[in-house]
Amino acid sequence: EEYTDLLLKSMTTSKRANNLLVKDGKVYAAMPFGIVVINLKRKEILDTYYIGKNGAEVNVKQLAILNNRLYAISDKCLYSCDMADNLLDFSRWKSTVFTSDTLSHIVSYNGKIYLLKNHGLSVYQNDTITDLYDWNFIHLCADENHLYAMTHNYVYHMVNGQLEGLKELTDIQQVQALNGQYWMAGGGNGVERLSANGELDFFHPEGPLVNNPYRMKFEYGKLYIVPGGRWASEDLIDASFAYYKNGQWG
Repeated sequence: EEYTDLLLKSMTTSKRANNLLVKDGKVYAAMPFGIVVINLKRKEILDTYYIGKNGAEVNVKQLAILNNRLYAISDKCLYSCDMADNLLDFSRWKSTVFTSDTLSHIVSYNGKIYLLKNHGLSVYQNDTITDLYDWNFIHLCADENHLYAMTHNYVYHMVNGQLEGLKELTDIQQVQALNGQYWMAGGGNGVERLSANGELDFFHPEGPLVNNPYRMKFEYGKLYIVPGGRWASEDLIDASFAYYKNGQWG
């Protein structure tokens, strides 16, 4: 089955991926109904895992892999299954329910599973979850050597098992370290680069902030563009505007 077949398939559930995880030439897509596995080279859907009770659909928000075990979270449940097992069999998936809590992010880092639970940072190890920091985090990400947690206005990273402040920044959604520099997805600010000396640089592609202009107007030698639609919350797009003058976008 090609991945385009999923796009054309008639479903009442949304087909928009919540999260993507790449491992060994495969993409594991966290979908509103389960987990879809795609072969990158052949562009084919290999499997679809329905991991809920009795094979029910689950709105899978994010995925992580640790020690050849696949982890998935919904709002209220942490699922996991050994990747050498039959992941198609819903009964092979272990589940831990969080009745009074809400899960939003999951990553693997330094031999452990970390979660955002009720916007606080927790660690899951040996079937036990331990709350670490209750700092109202909105994003969590990790690479092989770093873990990052972001609040609305600050970026933290883990050093020797403790969170330390990295930089006071807003709207950071993901961080990657490379050659002593930190590259950050900064939303409307574009790509941000934090150097070891603390210098911050911004990178914007040539063009307006968004690629879905709704209204335009020429005024005082400038072309002004705003996104949106007919309704106040069209496409959940943040309010912004861009202008074009003398061959430059601003």
